[in-house]
Amino acid sequence: MPEALQPTASEMDFYRGGGDAMAPLQLGRTSIGVTICADNESPAIHDTLVGLGTRLIVQPDFDCIKDFQDAGTSWDQILDVNRRDTLKRRARNLAQRLGVFALYVDAKDPRADFHERPHWPHRVTGRSAAFAPGGRLLAANPGNHESLLTIDIDPTAPTRS
Repeated sequence: MPEALQPTASEMDFYRGGGDAMAPLQLGRTSIGVTICADNESPAIHDTLVGLGTRLIVQPDFDCIKDFQDAGTSWDQILDVNRRDTLKRRARNLAQRLGVFALYVDAKDPRADFHERPHWPHRVTGRSAAFAPGGRLLAANPGNHESLLTIDIDPTAPTRS
């Protein structure tokens, strides 16, 4: 699994710097690009992966919505911000712009109650979604719970005209 190329400040203690190599994973005839956390915000990384033959970009994340973002005071409000902002910005727009499949995979928040305060001031949406080339939503979970998305795609089929 690749390391984050540009880890956030809070990740530096864990990653001790970022990775410096970029290559898609090969699964049969399919090239899969993986971008982690802050790398999901980098068009240059996505462009490079597509230039290397990637047709499916998987974006595992711990999409932390920080308190300073004022995203809301309930899970429903946080999930709405995720749908309107994060999924659009990180996955749907990527599928539209590059003509690839984009799979955004988010962790589930470990708290049972929205107002439970852990030692870090973030909330995680647990929202995952898959987008087809062009940005059409293929599948998504409702967020804030563990789930399994199953889709049947052929990343080797032509997608651009």
